[in-house]
Amino acid sequence: MIERGIREARKHFIPPQDFDGYRSRIARSYGHGPNKTVRRLLSDTEHPGNNERSMAHLHPPPAIPALQAAAVEGLGNENTIIGQASPISSALEAESIAWVLQHLVPFDRVRASGNITTGGTRSNETALVIAQRRSLARGIEEAGVIFTSELAHYSLNKGATTIAGISGIETIPSVPGAYHMDPERLEEMLAKAKRNGLPVHAVVALAGATETGTFDPLKEIAAITKDYDVFLHVDAAYGGPYKLSERGHFLEGLELADSVTLDGHKFLFTGYNCGILVVKDSADHALITALNETGDSYLPGLNGNGGKRTGLSDHVGGNRLDGSLGGHSVARLHAVISNLGVDTLSILLNHTIDLTDYAAAMIRSDESPFELCYTPQINTVSFMPRNENHRVAALLEATSEKVKEQTGYWVSTDRLPVYTNGRTHVETVFRIVPSHPYTETGDIEAALGHIQTVFKHEADR
Repeated sequence: MIERGIREARKHFIPPQDFDGYRSRIARSYGHGPNKTVRRLLSDTEHPGNNERSMAHLHPPPAIPALQAAAVEGLGNENTIIGQASPISSALEAESIAWVLQHLVPFDRVRASGNITTGGTRSNETALVIAQRRSLARGIEEAGVIFTSELAHYSLNKGATTIAGISGIETIPSVPGAYHMDPERLEEMLAKAKRNGLPVHAVVALAGATETGTFDPLKEIAAITKDYDVFLHVDAAYGGPYKLSERGHFLEGLELADSVTLDGHKFLFTGYNCGILVVKDSADHALITALNETGDSYLPGLNGNGGKRTGLSDHVGGNRLDGSLGGHSVARLHAVISNLGVDTLSILLNHTIDLTDYAAAMIRSDESPFELCYTPQINTVSFMPRNENHRVAALLEATSEKVKEQTGYWVSTDRLPVYTNGRTHVETVFRIVPSHPYTETGDIEAALGHIQTVFKHEADR
């Protein structure tokens, strides 16, 4: 039923049935037999990171070009902290950021800045540091807060509670039943903070909430933050790549942000770990660079201008919170964008959407004992029993575990704020996240069928 070029796109990925063979060949590729650690790794027969039946998490498989590039880069062992220690990787990083700015985050490519990080958590934390130091540069010395969605990733709370000058995080309620930030409530809270003299260092909007894949209304939020002159960061770690899909309209307004987080290891198919941070104004990014200036004396590099000797703060690694960072993340990202490109990535992303829409249609059917928690926007579908008496956490969790044990299909459970009968309350729900290029509609039918069968058996016990 679903085609749209996916068969051709699959050639960039290891077929699940060939996965163990690939691993065994790689284990012997250095002229030695597998060591003790490798033998333990080979003992994993479930391999959730490359399993078309795994639909429990945001865990797509890495593309073959990314695996190849990471292996070769590992032999070179470059350190992207300075160009002298990473002559190739630093160039690949600059090219990769330019691609991101061209295709995913439409900032002015002359004025903007960006780099590769260890992941979305580090990118978000870096953005919060930039926001806080931006306030400090404007003469705001008092500790301030971060406003974000109630569905925000835990990295934001972690960053807000560990970064000096940030006193905490306050969540903006969602529109009831919509799973996105309520712009009216945001404006109310910003107005209140202004009246009370409470600095707000940043507002963090979501472009693809980790648990639901839903998007905050970026244009509306950007207009409000502009009115209040507050730094706007968008966590697009999950949803950012979907700019290339048929659902790209959910990312309208992304260009109005001050900084954006993306994850290559989610839906750019790089494999772990690969985070990305882009900043609209390089002057803001330079607020991080200033923190690294004390390394200039012992980490000189070559900037390519006639061999002029410069320091750490003049290099890509100088605007990261991380210090030493290998080039494998850069190699993975560059390999994907240069070998798969926009067209293939679009096909892969649309495939995950098609599978999710197919699952949603099955759940909506009159025969289904389940109902959707919301209309899926990209590739996460959350659903719960229609019968409120069956909305029991232990029942759903037991079903999920037994489906995996009996059939090999991995689905997860989650706790979401559910809006029913005019009120919001937290419920345990099922969650399916189709992510693998080799997953078919038949897998969706089988997974939902097994969930229904096992759930009925458990409920009748």
